[in-house]
Amino acid sequence: MNQIELINSQSGTVHLLDTTSRLSKRSFANLFKNLTENNQQLSFLININDEAQFGYYFDDFKPYYRGLKYMSIDYRTAKKVFKETLKESGLGSWKCAPINADLFVV
Repeated sequence: MNQIELINSQSGTVHLLDTTSRLSKRSFANLFKNLTENNQQLSFLININDEAQFGYYFDDFKPYYRGLKYMSIDYRTAKKVFKETLKESGLGSWKCAPINADLFVV
């Protein structure tokens, strides 16, 4: 499916179609979630038993995008190393997006 998409970066939707882009955070998160839920060999990629994630990152037992990212130990480790490397290299510090940018259910 080689399609060019003009994307509204604020909403993740395709311009004029008002459908979710295949390149949006939501689409990638759903692909990742489905991959880990439907493949036992990949279930180690997310730690859904982490009690700290429940309540804050879930809505009716559906994970928010932010929670899905932080359930991934590999994601958290890579982000930590990346932030440290930026700082140590004198390239500045990581600027976080507003929290509401990651608070949508996947």
